[in-house]
Amino acid sequence: MQKIILIIIFLLTQTNTIIAMETNTEKLIAITFDDGPSRYTESILDIFYKNDSHATFFVLGNQIERNLEIFLKIYERGHEIGNHTFFHENVTRLSRSNVINTIVRTSNLIEKHTGVYPTLFRPPFGEIKNRERDILRILGYSIILWSVDPRDWNTADSNKIFEHIINNARHGSIILLHDTRKSTYEAIAKAVPYLIENGFRLVTVSELLENTRAGNIYRNRH
Repeated sequence: MQKIILIIIFLLTQTNTIIAMETNTEKLIAITFDDGPSRYTESILDIFYKNDSHATFFVLGNQIERNLEIFLKIYERGHEIGNHTFFHENVTRLSRSNVINTIVRTSNLIEKHTGVYPTLFRPPFGEIKNRERDILRILGYSIILWSVDPRDWNTADSNKIFEHIINNARHGSIILLHDTRKSTYEAIAKAVPYLIENGFRLVTVSELLENTRAGNIYRNRH
């Protein structure tokens, strides 16, 4: 078998064909948080810091300056920051001008305090249609959804959230959580070290996906 593979590689290289092979055997996962920053965000940040890992935070514009010190800590600790609108609006129900306004207003605030203009957008409720995709493509945003949803917003049972995470985590998963609930913090306190002990590396969405295109929708790495 090895001899056949070597022959194929030799023949392809002789025709100047470049072969891209994924040799990285790591299991990568992106844990993401919506709706913050909030009073629970700092404790969540401490968990990732202790475990030398990173996450992506899709922030609401109206929460940035209310919780500015915590927001800045997200950035200073090397986490990724994405746009989640200003007031958690369902963008499919807004006028075109209001869609643009809520996105740009939020991104301007992110840039004001970090110096970095975001390129990732997560629509509230996961609601997105072709009109919004076209707007986001023009504005330069990739659309990030998810492949694992523990519905942490709908339960105070941290064990239930934890079990859903560890039972559904796969290489390439994007996990949806909310840094606005104590039960999510409690679940993450167990899930992060558990995932690492079981061979996962927790990375930002951009690290997981590597290359994204504006206007495209991404639910996982695959």
